[in-house]
Parts: sequence; structure tokens; C-alpha cells
Amino acid sequence: MAIGLGQMLIGGLLGHQIGKGKGLMDLLGTGGDKGKVTEDQMNAYKQNIPTQVASTNQQQGGGIMSGIENMFGNPSQEKIARMGLAFNSMRMHPDSNLAASFQKTIDSSKTNSSRQALITVLEKQGKKNVAQLLRIGAITVAEASKESLKKGTGTDIEMVLKYLRKPHADPAVQAKLADLAEIVEADNSMSDEAFAAAMELTGLTADANKQYALGLSEIFTHQGKEAVDENGRSREGQHYQMQTDKASGETEKVWLDSFGETLLQKQERIAKQEDLVRDKAKAQSMGNEYYAEAREYRMQVDQFEQIIATIEDGALSGQIASRLPAMDAATARLRGLVNELGISVINSATFGALSEREMQMAMRTNINEGLKPEELRKMVIEQIKARRKLAQEYEKMAKRAKFEGDGTWSSFVKLSMEETARHDAVVWEELNASEIESLALRGVDRQDYMDWTYEQRRALFDGRD
Repeated sequence: MAIGLGQMLIGGLLGHQIGKGKGLMDLLGTGGDKGKVTEDQMNAYKQNIPTQVASTNQQQGGGIMSGIENMFGNPSQEKIARMGLAFNSMRMHPDSNLAASFQKTIDSSKTNSSRQALITVLEKQGKKNVAQLLRIGAITVAEASKESLKKGTGTDIEMVLKYLRKPHADPAVQAKLADLAEIVEADNSMSDEAFAAAMELTGLTADANKQYALGLSEIFTHQGKEAVDENGRSREGQHYQMQTDKASGETEKVWLDSFGETLLQKQERIAKQEDLVRDKAKAQSMGNEYYAEAREYRMQVDQFEQIIATIEDGALSGQIASRLPAMDAATARLRGLVNELGISVINSATFGALSEREMQMAMRTNINEGLKPEELRKMVIEQIKARRKLAQEYEKMAKRAKFEGDGTWSSFVKLSMEETARHDAVVWEELNASEIESLALRGVDRQDYMDWTYEQRRALFDGRD
């Protein structure tokens, strides 16, 4: 089955990122997904194992992504996510989990960009301590934004005092922070020195270019549905890390903005993909069978046309001639063709493309050689008409199964049921008394109505008041 453009592009995107050493999980924000934290891992974090920083070796990419880099330069994670989101939407069956992961990457990039921009603004305002509190995550972007709107640098001192009075897990450290708070209250000019001392005391550094003294675990994916965020939304699939304060030894579970695929979601996705593959395979198989049936009817049409040729060549038929040996080549050929058609038994449901009379004709298993040549010729013409319509109907079914809808058997069944419902709505039994009477005045009875096409019947029903 042909691969869509979106699949080709998104495949190139993911492959390129993997080739650059980042891996698929890093691109989606699901790197190192191990599930739940084990007891051994928790003990390891409490022993202040330093955070591992993965090095990224940039490799030269090729193909589609080389073209993208030539157009956009070295794309950021946000640009990559946006391209991935666009390519995913171009696929025949877009992956909702993939789209959600890309969107989370975009949202996280926006948040990080806003955080960095706000830090720059605060530093330009002279509120460097507020900027540092935002940088280390001691305050939120919303809190920092509120402080940035206040005039003067007094807010810098206020935030330092607030941080110094914040409860700490270690009573000794909290007592020292309280002493620093008293110093700042007594002499505001000591705010910067007190804040720097607090950074060292709590295991952080005031130097933004140095790594904070926090132990961070690898990224995990929350597996259950029971946990909810502050807005009441389930945290299923949300990423988190275990953060250890190296000064106090306190370990905290920190929720991240990104989401990944849980084990259950992965199993469900794989099951759906397997069902889809089977569904499409069945549609293709049935489509092939329908096409084969259509070809069989086309061959029967050819045989009926040969029968007409034998009649026109003088082949004998009728009650007496059919009981006598064939006296000429045309008659012998006629009987041979009749025998060939006699073994073809039609076993199918009523098709909407045929009138009821045509279906009855198609269901006959042989040719009535007892008819005189001219009557036999009329019968054969009726058979040709019926079988040609059957061939057309099977061809339509083959096309529907193989190419229409989304290419699945489920889609074929749905479309076929909708068509059957349309045809069932215009049968003779659905006519009311006044309509039957009106048809009778026009000389149309039940048998005549059987010869009407679907379009003719539908027009009658559509003309109702």
C-alpha cells in the first residue's frame, strides 16, 4: 500500500533526529521512560547521585531534513515539533498521541522562552534577585510577572525576604535563613549579600552559569489515571522527575509539562494498528474476489453473445428441434454454449443496480432450448442485460472495497449498508394507497414497477408532498 506524503516526511523528521543522537524519545519528550520509580532508585537519589547530563553529538543529516535545514538553518525543538505536527496531519491516519507530544513540546518551548525573556526583563529592571528566584524555580512565571510590573527595586528585597522566610526541611538551615532575613530587614543594602549566602546555604548557587545543586532523576511517565492536576485533569502519561535537594536530602516529585505514552496506551495503540491492518487486508481480499466475480459475468456475457451469433447463423431450437440430434455446426455450437452456461449458478443477494425482473432472469441456471429461435434470442438479450448489470455491480463493490472510504472492510460494510437502506426505502411495499392508485391509472402495476430503476423509484418518492 502506498505511503502517504505525511508518513514520508514525518519518517524523515524522526529518522533525522535519531541520527543526530537525540533519539525518538527526546524528540517527543519521552526520553528514558522507565515507568514507576523503584525503591532502589529512590534510595540512590537520596544518596545525592549527581544529575547525569547527556552529551549530544550533532551528525550531519541528509535527505528531507537536509533540505529543511537549508531552508530554516538549524531548527529549534519548537520548529521541529511544529514541522512534525504538520507532517503528522498529512498522514492518512494521524497519530493523536504523536500530535499531543509535539504540541506539548511546542507549549514547553513557549513557556521556556517566556521564562527566559522575563528573566532578561527583570535583570534589566535591576531586580536580579527576583530573576534568580525565577531561574531556579523558587517562584512561578506568574509570580515573577507580577513583581516585574511593580515600580522600583524594593520588590527585589521583598522577594528575598519571602524566600528567606520560606520553611526548610532542615531546622538548622531554616534558623540561619531567619537570621539572614533579620539582617535584610535591619539593613536593606545587605539584600544581595544575604541572598547569595542563602543560595549557598540551601545548596544552590547564585551563578546562573553553574549547575544547581539539585539531584534530578531520569524522566518517568505516570502510568495511572487516579492522579489529577490542579485543574482536575488526569495526569495519565504526564512526565515527572524525582528532584533531590542536596543540602537537605529532601526528595520531591516534580511534574513536567510534557506527556508520553503509558504502557496501557501503547498496548491499545498496537492493538488498534493490528486491527487496522487486518481490516484493510480483508477489504483488499474481498475487493479482489468481487472483481473476479465481475470478470466471470463478463465472460458469461461473451458466451451469450456467441449464442446470439449461433442463432443468427441458423441454429435450431424449439420443442421438437431440442429433442433431435444436432444436424449442423451452428446447432451443435449452441448446445455446447448452453451446457457451459448451465453449470454457472448465481448465488448472490439482490443488487441495487438490477430491477427485480432482471434479478429473476439472472438467477436462472440455463437456457430454455425449447423456445423458438426468435424467442430464444430475446431471452438471451435479457440475460446479457442482467449479467452485464451484475458485472457492473460487482465492479462497483470491488472499487468500493479497495479504494473508497478509508480502505477498510468496516468502511465498505458501512457504505454498503447505507446503499441498501436507500434501495429498501423505495420498494413497492413502501408505496401508499394513493401512489399505487396513481400508478395504476398510468398502466403501471407491481410487475411493471419491478422493471423500474432505482433512480426512477427514487424520483417518485422524492415527489411526495
